[in-house]
Amino acid sequence: MEIGAEGYSPSVLEKIEYAGAKAGSFQEAAEHMKVLAEIKISDRHIGRLTERIGAERQKKCNLEVELMKQDKLEVKVLNKPEVCAVYVDAGKVQTRADDGGGPGVRGQAWADTKVACLVTYQAKEHLEDPQPEVPSKLMDRQTVKEICRQMAMIHGKTQEPSAESKVASTKVKDNKEPEENKQDFEKPEPLVRTAVATQQKVDEFGYMVAAEAQKRGFYEAKRKAFVGDGGNSRL
Repeated sequence: MEIGAEGYSPSVLEKIEYAGAKAGSFQEAAEHMKVLAEIKISDRHIGRLTERIGAERQKKCNLEVELMKQDKLEVKVLNKPEVCAVYVDAGKVQTRADDGGGPGVRGQAWADTKVACLVTYQAKEHLEDPQPEVPSKLMDRQTVKEICRQMAMIHGKTQEPSAESKVASTKVKDNKEPEENKQDFEKPEPLVRTAVATQQKVDEFGYMVAAEAQKRGFYEAKRKAFVGDGGNSRL
């Protein structure tokens, strides 16, 4: 059963880790475990296990990044993907100081976060372009202007739209695409999805994404895509 020193099986540890990471507090996680998994465990124990497993994952990630930098990281999958895509984006996350000073929030602040989602898809080829026409909303000048305005927001400047932009935004929301312009095409079926995220600088984030792609054999895929919004972000 692969029961470790804590006395929990891998499946139970997975539930504890999930509850500890997803719940708003370890006390709330303990309540979830009691009600949903019928396992009585203290909030402190959940905290210790969650932090220990998290530290192990971080250590493994750091090792893989170092191997990637040395060009020594090996592909970890048996079946190499034929079609894959990497999606990257940046955002904001709320943080607080972890000084061990007891309950209460201290040092509350906003920090930059960077996330990448790596997806493999069911391979399928088309003799013709399945979506040959440009989506109608991208042919509307005011709609495109509003989309670009949202993408060009820079940290440190106001993100409140001007009066003109507010009107444009309202038009974008109300301007539903006519039924005759909608195009029906079969979307590729996703197979496996993994993600990496960090608050480190963009260079380290790049190595994290590269390491995850290398492990999953993305570099050897026949068809691959890298998707990002190209925003001017202080990564």
